[in-house]
Amino acid sequence: MEFIDRSETRSNHPFGVRSAYLLIVTLMIIHWNACLYILISDFVGNDGWTYHYDENNNRAISPYVYSLFWSTLMVLTIGNLPPPVTNIEIAFVTVDFLIGVLLFAAIIGNLTLF
Repeated sequence: MEFIDRSETRSNHPFGVRSAYLLIVTLMIIHWNACLYILISDFVGNDGWTYHYDENNNRAISPYVYSLFWSTLMVLTIGNLPPPVTNIEIAFVTVDFLIGVLLFAAIIGNLTLF
């Protein structure tokens, strides 16, 4: 945090530094959310809400790529996702919506400073 503060105050483009920091934090949150989605999907099993399995050889088709896509849609509140089925899925989606709203507000707040 101190590095970001010093870089922002000593830079000729402080808003660029702040925007890059916000982008990095957003990507980190999306990555962590995708990892949690994989863990919950493995715990719950294949019920239509989780990432899809290939029935031919019974292995996941790019679970991280699909989870990253799902997480990006969820955290950035874009939507168009399958509805949750179990209580764990509903709780996870609810927390994701709250994180997404707060992150969206942070992005809008950061952009209004320009």
